[in-house]
Amino acid sequence: WIDGVGSLTGANNTLFKSNLALINRNSVPAMVSIALTPRGSTAPTATVSVTVAAGATKFFNDAVLELFNFQGAASLSITTSAPTPVVAWARTYSDKKADGTLGQFIPAFGVDDLIGTKGAVLQGLSQNSGFRTNSGIVNTSASPVPVFVSVWKADGTKAGEKVYTPLGGQSLSITQIIRDITGNDATDAYLEVIPTIPGAIYAWASFVDNVSTDQTFVRPIPIP
Repeated sequence: WIDGVGSLTGANNTLFKSNLALINRNSVPAMVSIALTPRGSTAPTATVSVTVAAGATKFFNDAVLELFNFQGAASLSITTSAPTPVVAWARTYSDKKADGTLGQFIPAFGVDDLIGTKGAVLQGLSQNSGFRTNSGIVNTSASPVPVFVSVWKADGTKAGEKVYTPLGGQSLSITQIIRDITGNDATDAYLEVIPTIPGAIYAWASFVDNVSTDQTFVRPIPIP
């Protein structure tokens, strides 16, 4: 799966697009099936098939629009006929036209990356005048899964907790999640994510500079 992709307009007249790269390290061609689930939906609305030659890379500059003629935010699920799965990654970026692009690398995740019993942390996050933190929660199972998400401040105190419940197959996008949970700002904080069902949920955060819109993708770190 890859979450956090799209082709859409954002705040301050920004235009966001997503690159997609598929790398086939096999010695035979790979037939790759890519399914698109719009943000908030519980099932794919479209699927396309792409053939990637042996040892080759397939690249899409504005993948969601090019492959699906879709405008909006979405997640992708990727399967392949090849003996070894293809390598997949995305980059969601602000297209500034003549001024270039500014974006963040988004790695694909698989079954081994889903959050376990003890949960995971998303660290190095802030919500203040200089920065904001957005987040996503993806439910790969067929049933609703309540997920407890708490904000921990730099001094080690818990600032608040909220339960998000993505439906089966659904991905949720939470804008300014620290403020959504606590109602306040926090600097150098982290999120603790604990799903009620292990092995079903993936979560990520995007740490955004309010001035430059520079973005950092934050992967979940398992709690030992």
